[in-house]
Amino acid sequence: MIVLLVLLLAAVLGFTAHSAGICAVKAVSEIITTRRGRMLASFTKTVLWVMTVMMVVLWLAPAHSMPTSLAPTLGSIVGAFVFGIGAAVNGGCAVSTVTRLGNGELRMLLTVAGVVLTIAVVDAGWLTLPAMAASQPLHPFIMGGWGLGIAVAAL
Repeated sequence: MIVLLVLLLAAVLGFTAHSAGICAVKAVSEIITTRRGRMLASFTKTVLWVMTVMMVVLWLAPAHSMPTSLAPTLGSIVGAFVFGIGAAVNGGCAVSTVTRLGNGELRMLLTVAGVVLTIAVVDAGWLTLPAMAASQPLHPFIMGGWGLGIAVAAL
């Protein structure tokens, strides 16, 4: 049953990526080239909807749905920076890369191979920084105060 659900969600993601575009790199490119921010506005609306649904879920079942987060580390900041550079060079994010590969752009295989190689290197422990090795406790994500007020006002 779970495999069918995963396949269904993968199909929905693939359809959405192919027909609508869900790439933040393309959203920034749209702002630079056309001076419009429609894709970025769509991302903002999506974030606001997810926040709203999560607030309702947390109110209905607080013990079973508390999201957790990790504090940023040097490794995560460096990883995000390298990912951003790769996305800029590649002309798209991870979903866009897989979509383009599915459309026949075989050069995207190099990007997928780079991601797999990087994961293998990190899993093997060859790229472990001391800050990455230390385990961090998970902290509940609590939205309140100004953040909650701005989200509600925006909705």
